[in-house]
Amino acid sequence: MAIKRLAERLALVCVALLGAASSCSDVDSLLDSASDLAKEGSEAVRDAVEDVLDSGSGGRPTGGSSHDAVTGDILTGPSTFIASEVVEPSGGTITVSKPGDALDGMVIQVPAGSYSGATQFSVSSAPISGNTFGKYVTPVTPLIIIENGGDYSEEFMTVRIPVDVPADHFAMAFFYDETAGTLEGIPFSGLEQDSITVVTRHFSKLLVSIISNTLLDDMLKTDIDSHFRPGIDDWQFTNYGSYIAKGGHCAGQSLTALWYFCEQPDGQDLTLNGRYDRNGKQPMTPDLWEDDSHGYRLASTVQEDINWSSFENELMTSLAGVNDRLTFQAFAYAMQLTGEPQEVGIFSSAGGGHDMICYRVYKNSLYIADPNYPGNTDRRIKYANERFVPYESGANAAEIAAGNSTTYETIEYCAKSASVDWNKIAQRWNEFKAGTIGNDVFPRYDLVVVKDDGKIEPLVDGYASEQKKIDISEAAGIPNGGSISVFREGVPLNWDANGKIELVEGNNPLGILVQGDVDSSAHTSMMKYIDFKYFNVVYGREEAAPSSIPYITLFCEGSPGNAYDSWREERNYNAPSAWFHFNSDASYVPITWNGLNFSGSVALQPHSDATGSGMVTVSGSLSAAPGPNQPALLTVNYTQTYDAVSYDWHETGSTSYTITNIPLDCNAFAFTPGHELRSQYLESSGAAMGKYLTSFECRMDTTWLGEEPNHLFPDEHWTYSDTTCSAPTGVPGETQAEFTIILKPPEA
Repeated sequence: MAIKRLAERLALVCVALLGAASSCSDVDSLLDSASDLAKEGSEAVRDAVEDVLDSGSGGRPTGGSSHDAVTGDILTGPSTFIASEVVEPSGGTITVSKPGDALDGMVIQVPAGSYSGATQFSVSSAPISGNTFGKYVTPVTPLIIIENGGDYSEEFMTVRIPVDVPADHFAMAFFYDETAGTLEGIPFSGLEQDSITVVTRHFSKLLVSIISNTLLDDMLKTDIDSHFRPGIDDWQFTNYGSYIAKGGHCAGQSLTALWYFCEQPDGQDLTLNGRYDRNGKQPMTPDLWEDDSHGYRLASTVQEDINWSSFENELMTSLAGVNDRLTFQAFAYAMQLTGEPQEVGIFSSAGGGHDMICYRVYKNSLYIADPNYPGNTDRRIKYANERFVPYESGANAAEIAAGNSTTYETIEYCAKSASVDWNKIAQRWNEFKAGTIGNDVFPRYDLVVVKDDGKIEPLVDGYASEQKKIDISEAAGIPNGGSISVFREGVPLNWDANGKIELVEGNNPLGILVQGDVDSSAHTSMMKYIDFKYFNVVYGREEAAPSSIPYITLFCEGSPGNAYDSWREERNYNAPSAWFHFNSDASYVPITWNGLNFSGSVALQPHSDATGSGMVTVSGSLSAAPGPNQPALLTVNYTQTYDAVSYDWHETGSTSYTITNIPLDCNAFAFTPGHELRSQYLESSGAAMGKYLTSFECRMDTTWLGEEPNHLFPDEHWTYSDTTCSAPTGVPGETQAEFTIILKPPEA
């Protein structure tokens, strides 16, 4: 029924956009149906689907992400208190001494400096009677509850857990979130037949599970996939480092993308890559990473919060006892049990480390999302002969470009929240959404305009300049000095001999890149990123509103007809939209302009086998007068009404929707009579639908005029709110056709 309901909704959206039958490809529909069957337990179908999907986009179709965390329950008996200790800031050890208890001999080591004050540790356990996580989870410890207030420690703590690991078995510890019903892997520094030693900065409920090497090896022959994908779920910008993270912010960039994928702060399956291009404002600027300032500052701020430079050596030392085979098994086992991507840390014997995301374990490889190569689905850490092949990358992309790449020989499993404060990332995300991210750690700056008479005025959005050439400067005084670069339409402007930039007549949407010197030497400098902001500077008069574009059309770009025709055949129903057509084949609606606003309508003509009337009306507005140097956003309101009789059916109804602020491609087409001005969407398939379609409603009232009552078709009223257009697999837009809007002048 889910497939049927989705097909109906997709069909209605495409009908609305086309004014005629249109939809998505039957190949994608087949894959969706097959994926649903796979979820119901058909391993053969799942494998077949994955084989098809693996042929492109790194194993998953473009258009959306599907985060399906594995959930279940750990069934336990009553808990029993087994140990308690107050640990001073100087550190301490909590040892469970309870002969005959399964956890007798468990040791918690809390290094000096872990907490600023005395901290109470309490340990209890509850026997595990069963679980619903499936065949790969076999608990061999009670559920361990360690309580110490929940705060993250400043140093890595270790817990040696007694456990009986049979020969030819692998053991691993997992946090258990009872509320969410999820597991989370914990890094470990040692695995013996009688114990496992885990490494973490916080505590909650945890357990140890074992799996036979035979079953684990069989698992490794399959595709273990979290469904995270570079180019869809990572950030769209590259790790070049910043003023506060001059060596790079690989950890901050990786961990914020990992956090976003797992926590879904914008809603289920709304993907990260490109969502906050230009801080989420239109028009998008995918070729200018510098204006993704909120995301870039978030990555650097989280990097600074983690203080990763001090953790690198400690984490490497803590996990040094784990060999490559155990590490490879940890990535696979954790991903299989959690359904989530995992953090991977890599280190070089020559010094230095790097942080990335492992999102898939397949064909003896860890599939990697490397912040030095955003969107790249070809990055792998190979595993052969029980050893990892050294991985080539660098501290940041600038170092790689300069020929200073690094070979990392040590690969470590870092899991997810064990080493980083997950709550702190959530706090920083709120600052990111508020536009205040990094204000507490990046240097303050003030942008001003220095006029020819020496007067200094603040640079604000909408600043009106009396001078054609202006001097934009930074007045607050960035430590060690700073620099400013000015962009217009994504192109850097040159300063003249007097340190000024030249304005054009009308609006000048200027982007200002602010950098600071992180090299304290008096003779050299190293400029690093601080911020990027946009200001519209007006010189002279603004451009006049358009008046010579009297037509507008809306249509789908995709594979018309297939899914919608199938839906009609299933329902034995001919929808009214198939009974009408425009007066012209082009399906244009004539419109008139009033400044930046437009409106128009056209009567629909019934086909030969129907009688009745139909009407399409459109209205909308432009955000600005468009032109080659002037971006503009278009809002369109569309309504189609109909009243028709065909054979023994009488249909009345309406379809309406609103598309808000879709960007226009003002550079590819001149805005003059005889040329088209097209909307521009730079998302993967289906993303534009969720981004710009803000309302949708369809009403169909049906009356059967014939004598046979079994043909009665119920009235239907649709209010479309799922603008992500999720497919049955949960992947938004996987089968959704895109839309384009064209403003078109009359034929000459």
